Amino acid sequence: ESSPDEEHLTKILRSLLLSRMAMFDDLRVINEAVRRLTAHVERDEPIAADLRSSIYEAAMRSKKRNFFDDLCHIYRETTLHEEKVRVASALGSTDDEATLGSALEFAMSSEVQPHDTFIIISSVASSQLGRDLAWNHFRDNWNLFNERFNDDALLTRLIKSLTENFA
Repeated sequence: ESSPDEEHLTKILRSLLLSRMAMFDDLRVINEAVRRLTAHVERDEPIAADLRSSIYEAAMRSKKRNFFDDLCHIYRETTLHEEKVRVASALGSTDDEATLGSALEFAMSSEVQPHDTFIIISSVASSQLGRDLAWNHFRDNWNLFNERFNDDALLTRLIKSLTENFA
């Protein structure tokens, strides 16, 4: 928890540390994120803005499908682009293949703007499993991607994001 007199950099460091701990499957962090996201969804308990990204990512690490659905609901309901970006960035934070596939499908839906499509797919492609899934999805749906991005610079950025981790 932050304190009222806490410096801005301390808040940023806390969020970064929690995200990294979740990435390494620290169960205390994941369980607390699950508790907080559940309370937010079920009882409308607020989540501090500086912790939302970390909580969303950590909850996705729990591999519980309902959190993917909850985050998609938050994405649909919010009018704040900053919140959409937080959610879009978290959707690939799981190593559950079915959920990653659902994230790719959601990214290409009409509910998601092209700049957010890029964020979701890049999030999926950030892991080894997701990288291969995202690349195959991109390759199999090239015409759809080409149409959606319409020769936009985002298409170039997406290709870079999809291929930069291949070795």
